[in-house]
Amino acid sequence: MKCLCFFLICLALNSFSQVEKKEYYKAFKGERETEMDAVLKKLEATKETSLVLAYRGALLAKKSSLQQSTKEKLSLFKQGRKLLENEILYHPANVEYRFLRLAVQEHCPKILHYSGQLDEDKKIIEDGFSKQEKVLQDIILDYASQSEVLSVEHLKR
Repeated sequence: MKCLCFFLICLALNSFSQVEKKEYYKAFKGERETEMDAVLKKLEATKETSLVLAYRGALLAKKSSLQQSTKEKLSLFKQGRKLLENEILYHPANVEYRFLRLAVQEHCPKILHYSGQLDEDKKIIEDGFSKQEKVLQDIILDYASQSEVLSVEHLKR
């Protein structure tokens, strides 16, 4: 019985389940600030793990594009980029973090000069794609079907 309780507590403390991952990526893919804010609020209430920090970083960078003032856009973008870059610095082989950065870099304005790692991230994503969980593979494939950087053909080889 104690073992079962411990297991359930561990599950509850686990930072992100499959369903939540889908919810995160739905907000990340979308253009609704309210949806992003709801996910950010959940992330802030979740145990701070590397994955949670990477998610927050990418979502803040994405959310910056929806802000009205240039100052607000730049501030949110820098905050998000810093969180994401820190997690990549400590986990350089993490395919999901590289995917998040690639998605941010591919869509951020050129004036931000944040596109220097597209080729590096693409290679790591392609090389590690087959080792990822099915949920993440589906998310990456969906993204690649509309991406100018990633291609479905290179992921499925």
